[in-house]
Amino acid sequence: MKIKVIMPVGDIPLGTTVTKLTGKKEYLIRDEFRIYEDDSNYAVTAKSGTRFMVSDDGNVECVPADYEALWHVDAETLMNYLDDMLTEDK
Repeated sequence: MKIKVIMPVGDIPLGTTVTKLTGKKEYLIRDEFRIYEDDSNYAVTAKSGTRFMVSDDGNVECVPADYEALWHVDAETLMNYLDDMLTEDK
């Protein structure tokens, strides 16, 4: 079962799928991506307090870590995430 949870992108695990609150286009949360050109490649790293939202068609949007998005997650992954969060707070 897929669940959609509204969360700040800074709290959403890297490499997971989100959509904007008002949209349907899917993005992956990243803190780095690479640009390949001929024999070279360039790493682009998000500044502190930001994350990248990367779409399937290659668009990249840099958003503040407190930007709220819908995290698309299955129940087991969400429960593990919440359990880890509770364990860290102890």
